[in-house]
Amino acid sequence: MKTTLKIKLGLKYLCVLLYMGFSQMTNAAEVQFTTRSYIQGNDALTDLKISDEGYLLVMRGDVMDVGMSGAGIFAGRLSDSDRQGLNSAATEAKKYPGFTPAPLIDKYVRAFFESGERLAKLDATINLEPKDNKILVSVSFVNTGSKDICFKSPSTWEGYFNPINGSSWIRVSGILGGTQGKETGQRIQTAEFGGAEMFNAKDYVNDVICIARNEIKVAKFLVFPKGVIRKGTYTVGASIVIREVMEPKEFNHGLEFFSINQTIDFPRDYPSTPEEISAFAAYLKTQPQE
Repeated sequence: MKTTLKIKLGLKYLCVLLYMGFSQMTNAAEVQFTTRSYIQGNDALTDLKISDEGYLLVMRGDVMDVGMSGAGIFAGRLSDSDRQGLNSAATEAKKYPGFTPAPLIDKYVRAFFESGERLAKLDATINLEPKDNKILVSVSFVNTGSKDICFKSPSTWEGYFNPINGSSWIRVSGILGGTQGKETGQRIQTAEFGGAEMFNAKDYVNDVICIARNEIKVAKFLVFPKGVIRKGTYTVGASIVIREVMEPKEFNHGLEFFSINQTIDFPRDYPSTPEEISAFAAYLKTQPQE
């Protein structure tokens, strides 16, 4: 009996050791990289998580270049070479306290951004036209991922940059085709704007915009540009910061991204009517000289 009891206890102890060892191996295989190199603040960070199952990339925005527009959550399997490279990156990242330097993981982030399964993907496109002596900015938000995306309506956005308390805003820019945008009338620019300028706030009840898969929601704003705009074909885009995102939960820390650049035809010079000229001149008088 004593011998049998010892054997049973020994087997239980061995099972516990094996379980603990397996658990440690599983945890050891889970690695997370966090970098702030794709944004300007400390909120919309990029997370890349690696596990035995594969990767999960949470890209809350890239405002350093136009290579990765929008924001998204991507998942997929890892190739042997990717896993080996990321293990090496994890070892190297230990030399840097805090955030991971982007060069250690940039090629993986860009590859997974392009090829990963889109669990959520928010993009925006911009259109401009003269209206009511101002410029009507139409921002089309589209979700090409599988999860719903919900955020506070632009009607609640502060409309100005606040690096301390954080704020939500949008800013539009564009360049006239065939130019470098250096001369008067060759560039479209606006200041940051938000809820005060929103034209169709009543379209969204409870001050929330929810976008299902493959759905488009449009927010419209009436704004003044910083300078005159010539008739012509422009490449336009926008910087967008959204601080309050409810769904998916991975976006709760906020988003900071570029829209997809669009080519648009601006139909005529602005300002050109007497009413536009008067309204635009009055606006310029309220603005600080740059």
